[in-house]
Amino acid sequence: MILPVVKLGTLALKTMCKPIAIRIKKDAGLHPKFRQFIINIAQGFDLKLGV
Repeated sequence: MILPVVKLGTLALKTMCKPIAIRIKKDAGLHPKFRQFIINIAQGFDLKLGV
């Protein structure tokens, strides 16, 4: 019973986050300082996850 609810919740979260991610990518392309800030965060996650 709980599995379908969790699956729907994750799908809803993914759907809501997509426009936010698109906006961040757009803003990062326009502002060099913001772009560097986002790159530093992404590289930090990359090192922590070992990807």
